[in-house]
Amino acid sequence: MTQAVAQEPKLAEWFGEFYGHDLHFLHCEVLAIQNIPAKLLKKEPELHATRWFDYRRMHPTKATYLFYAMYVRAYRDFITKTRDRGMGSGILPFKGVKGDFMNAKEKQALWRLRQVADSLGLRYDFFLRFAMNWKIEHNWHHVPRPAHLAANEEMLADCMLAWEQECRNSLQLCKDERYLAQNFFGHADQLAYEAFIVGQIKTRAHPKYSLHAALYTHGVLRIEAALTHFSRDQVEAALSLAE
Repeated sequence: MTQAVAQEPKLAEWFGEFYGHDLHFLHCEVLAIQNIPAKLLKKEPELHATRWFDYRRMHPTKATYLFYAMYVRAYRDFITKTRDRGMGSGILPFKGVKGDFMNAKEKQALWRLRQVADSLGLRYDFFLRFAMNWKIEHNWHHVPRPAHLAANEEMLADCMLAWEQECRNSLQLCKDERYLAQNFFGHADQLAYEAFIVGQIKTRAHPKYSLHAALYTHGVLRIEAALTHFSRDQVEAALSLAE
């Protein structure tokens, strides 16, 4: 195992500093137990295997703080687009709650919405941006609350279709160095990430370009995995681009 794998997730580097990014595990545990119902907490082990790869080493509490930071941005963008450009910059979705969503009445609804995003395997920024824009396109005049978004099955289905298109348009990559091919040690999350990368490449009409990018430009796919999932001709075509 390389040193990069053993390091803690570089959350502030990947996402910018957000409230809660530096909380210790025990503090996260206490906050979750004190504020979130057990029936929601029991869902977390299952969600660990489906959430976006950069979030899999994060405690659910910390992941929800990140989710809230991105929810604030999406909320403000909604205000800017639908009401007044000057209004959106400083407005907060939960009255009096700047960073610690645990102080909000809707904390459980926000936690539940984050779980929805995790169940779909979506990046929080993509999910929230799409959800807010979907509401705008469907003439929603009031800023949607977390409970509104979590319950909208039509929006969620459209969001998944948009994510699939996003993956076809360009390789979707995570930031965590643990998923680089050079750091591979057979962890289940690494195998899942390889499968995700392979699945994206296989949607291409000309996979050699994305296969080359995965192998060399980004270093997120092992040659062994490439040979397992693609024909020798396809792999050789990708390798030829490096010459």
